[in-house]
Amino acid sequence: MKKKLQQWAALCLTLALAFCLALPVWADEATTYNIVADQKGTIHVTGIEEPVNTTVTVNVYRLMTVNFNVPNQQPEEPVYTWVTEVAQWLKTNTNETYKTYINASDNSVTENFSVPTTDENGTKAAEIAAFYDALAAAIRSNAIVLNATSSQTVQGAGTQAVSASINNLDMGNYLVLIEGGMKVYRPSAVNLVPEWKKTSEFPETWEWVLETANVELKSSEPALTKTVSDTQVAIGDTVTYTLVADVPQFPDNALNKGYCISDVLPTGMTYNGNVTVEGYTETMDVGTAGDSLTPATHYTSDTERPTTDTATFALKFKYDMLKNASGERYTKIKVTYTATVNAAITVKTTSNTELTNNINNAYLDYNSDPYGSSSIWQTKTATATVYSYGIKVNKVDKNSQLPISGAEFTLTKVDEDDAIKFIGSNGTYHVATASESGTSTLVVGSSGEETGKLILSGLDAGTYTLTETKAPAGYVKLGAPKTITITDDKTATEGDTANSKPNGLVDDGKNSADGIDGYYELDVANSKGFTLPSTGGMGTVLFTTIGIVLMGGGLVLLLLYLRRRNRA
Repeated sequence: MKKKLQQWAALCLTLALAFCLALPVWADEATTYNIVADQKGTIHVTGIEEPVNTTVTVNVYRLMTVNFNVPNQQPEEPVYTWVTEVAQWLKTNTNETYKTYINASDNSVTENFSVPTTDENGTKAAEIAAFYDALAAAIRSNAIVLNATSSQTVQGAGTQAVSASINNLDMGNYLVLIEGGMKVYRPSAVNLVPEWKKTSEFPETWEWVLETANVELKSSEPALTKTVSDTQVAIGDTVTYTLVADVPQFPDNALNKGYCISDVLPTGMTYNGNVTVEGYTETMDVGTAGDSLTPATHYTSDTERPTTDTATFALKFKYDMLKNASGERYTKIKVTYTATVNAAITVKTTSNTELTNNINNAYLDYNSDPYGSSSIWQTKTATATVYSYGIKVNKVDKNSQLPISGAEFTLTKVDEDDAIKFIGSNGTYHVATASESGTSTLVVGSSGEETGKLILSGLDAGTYTLTETKAPAGYVKLGAPKTITITDDKTATEGDTANSKPNGLVDDGKNSADGIDGYYELDVANSKGFTLPSTGGMGTVLFTTIGIVLMGGGLVLLLLYLRRRNRA
């Protein structure tokens, strides 16, 4: 037993000696570093949400360098140093706080620039965000002559966000700025610097490593909505239009803060010139009254959009004044005005489905690149359509169904006493406006293609009574009026979905369920009457008497003939 223990001890000693002898061999192998000389890294940018085919350019600017000792694998003081161009801007800045971010002797970054983790109320973080905002403005205005370190162009993908990866970058602190696109992007800072990280659990190993730096862009994209108080109208009706637009969230130091709301009324609507403008903060409900905004203080008004297109009105806002008395910035603007339906309003037909006279267009124009060219504008559009309707009467002979002329009618809306007044002739009429002296007598067309037709337009949806006041010559006048109910095929309901909005088509029972146009069409037939039997005249007595006389005369003649024959 003792001998075996000695043998095991000798074996263990041999293995230990062999292990020790091998150590110098491992030490002589080439050293590998996690951070190498001229270390390069990648910045991955996310949060780029743009419409399809919209092009944006992602620019990164290196603001700081990193002092890292590669052989010793450790950072050295000063760890971070401002690049020369930024350092010069900091030293001469009028903002005294910014001057505390740099050590003037060696351009190093001071601890005053750091954001303490105990800053619970975000005061320091807001200060740093404002600094990067001011820095972005200085770079894009050439107050700092600093070219982009690298750039990448990306295409939007609609509702799906896209990203950009910018490679082969030196270590440092970078500023990310976006050009182009529909959104207003805030400047973003990202650190591409070594981190002390555990790279192995067993054995536990800690090393300096450079990983991809990720940054998610913060942006805002203003939206615009437009509604109208009544979508089914008659000539002379007054409707209220309401625009609600988001206020772009421009950085405080943005070079361009252009923001304009404009409206272009169609020819079928007359602007009443009574626009009102209200502002709403984040906590206010746009369904209630907002803060009143005035032209002198908050905006200017003219008829030219920033794109130089002509508008009914264009409100150009003074962005920095869009705050309430407490200094809270407005996040939404509501614009309200009225317009009156005029004679140019269009009833939908099979050959005219665009209804350009009925469609109102509103525009929200804004600078999407707050640090770029002031001439670059993006536009959001919202529309609101009103629909008007009509009645087509085909006046025909009851028996032949051929058109006849000469009839006259009046049209009255149910629950109203007076007949509606119209303007027109030869069977074609539209509702008269308040300034027009129309007539309530509607004469059926008597010449050309209008013969036997009565076409009335500019009517609202609802129920009407069509009364014949004069029949065509030689015909019997209708004894009872006709009741006509105009109903749009798709009536707006709660939620206002695409299939519930009015479409300007009327179902009159003669066409398909969806209608073919905006006219209620009906045939109105007249007859010439018929002959009735009568009493009190000569009756059949005369004819009977004559018949008896003739029969008697014939009998006499027959007897005389027979007597002569017998004598012979």
